[in-house]
Amino acid sequence: MPFSDKFIEYANTKFKDPNLLDRVLDKLFLWLFPSFVKPNHLTVLRYFMIPFTFYFLVSGRYFEGLILFSIASFTDALDGALARVRNQITDWGKTNDPIADKLLVGFSGAVLITRYISLELILVILSVEFLTILFVIKLESSNKQPEAILPGKIKMVCQSVGIIFLLFYLTFSSGVALKLATGLFYVSVFFGALNLAVYRPFKNN
Repeated sequence: MPFSDKFIEYANTKFKDPNLLDRVLDKLFLWLFPSFVKPNHLTVLRYFMIPFTFYFLVSGRYFEGLILFSIASFTDALDGALARVRNQITDWGKTNDPIADKLLVGFSGAVLITRYISLELILVILSVEFLTILFVIKLESSNKQPEAILPGKIKMVCQSVGIIFLLFYLTFSSGVALKLATGLFYVSVFFGALNLAVYRPFKNN
């Protein structure tokens, strides 16, 4: 198999089984959640926190925004790990988990990146997200469920951690945090483009 085909196959790896991070989160945090708490409950909680996070950022209350955005981002890691560890993956979760992520990061990035880095960068980031959403809509119209793949996961982690660094800069005036945030946003653009290039939403399984 040519290297390019191997790379695409690896990049299209889907996250269905528990990975090392899931097991670590299971040992540290997931045991705290009783059995009646489902992964989708955490996704709904993230939806609920989005408008409050947006309010804090728009009003310049960056410390509160840092705390709430960090908690909301952490629920993303927890709901995915909970779904895989407890075998509670659902079609609703496959669709709404990434939507909640995109809304959280999109609204936060639209406020912060536009103000403190550049309008052009957030336009590129949002354009990549828009194209990804179009792919997902097309996939669902074909009666298939979208599934996360590796480049998309890396992109979302870079965006979330980048926003946390940017909020850290705004809260504690750390120039290093600003440079790290900017670098992570550009890395996220690369992996977002890679996600679009290797994602095969129309491939028959």
